[in-house]
Amino acid sequence: MKLLPFERPSLEVRRVLPRGFFGRALVIVAVPLVLLQLLLAAIFYEEHWEEVGRQLAYQFANQLNSISKQIANAPDRSDAIISQSQEAFNIRLHFEPGDTLDAGRLHPADSYLDYALERMLGRRLDYAYRYDTRSRDDAVKVQVELPSGVLTVVAPIEHVSSSTTNIFISLMIMSSVLAFVLAVYFLRQQVLPLRAVARAAERFGRGDTHAPLVVRGATEVRRVAQEFLTMRDRIQAQIEQRTEFLAGVSHDLRTLVTRLRLQLELLGDTDDRNSMKADLDEMELMIESYLAFA
Repeated sequence: MKLLPFERPSLEVRRVLPRGFFGRALVIVAVPLVLLQLLLAAIFYEEHWEEVGRQLAYQFANQLNSISKQIANAPDRSDAIISQSQEAFNIRLHFEPGDTLDAGRLHPADSYLDYALERMLGRRLDYAYRYDTRSRDDAVKVQVELPSGVLTVVAPIEHVSSSTTNIFISLMIMSSVLAFVLAVYFLRQQVLPLRAVARAAERFGRGDTHAPLVVRGATEVRRVAQEFLTMRDRIQAQIEQRTEFLAGVSHDLRTLVTRLRLQLELLGDTDDRNSMKADLDEMELMIESYLAFA
């Protein structure tokens, strides 16, 4: 039968899926779990982290613009302004009078933090600037060119990026790992009784009619095990009945053959007697072969 085009991917998926019950059950649990975590991460990024990052970058740009204007309007009071700002905003400031800088970023903007800083600084800051988010993992550096010199600002990364992101991602990963471990444990507990039934069936097929099997597990698994034990008992009873029947047949046939031999012994030593004895030997051999096969 020719398969339709939309049926082919399902066949490919079947080849990739695990063949065992444990593996397939694990895939059924793991795939929705991973998809759910990705969905939560996407929602968190769109609704929380991105918005919080924009607000933090906006506040940082406003603070930097305010400090820059104060120093630009009163360069002789730069030390006092820097001291007050450092205490108020928990940042480090350094003003180099007469210095200049090349405007622009020190590295390509390839992260959300870079884009947020560039967007907010460009909107809120009235002076040329450049920033650095890579030199240190725990801080961001911004240099602002004022009419009287260059103001350097080093602020903790928490001023421009939400620390709850890493906490949320860590908790999400930990909860996923914990859920996966628990799923593996409980699935294994459900699969072990099935494996026990399979081993008992395999040993029974090899002739071990007394292989132990403990009925345990879920209701369906217990029912399978109980039905297997019932089937094994029935087969064993049928085998015993057949053995007893064949033993009775064997006794009757042997008795008949023995009587025929005794009657032949009473006959004289003739060619007919020897021929009948050979036929009787052949009959006895056939009976033995049949009983051995049965």
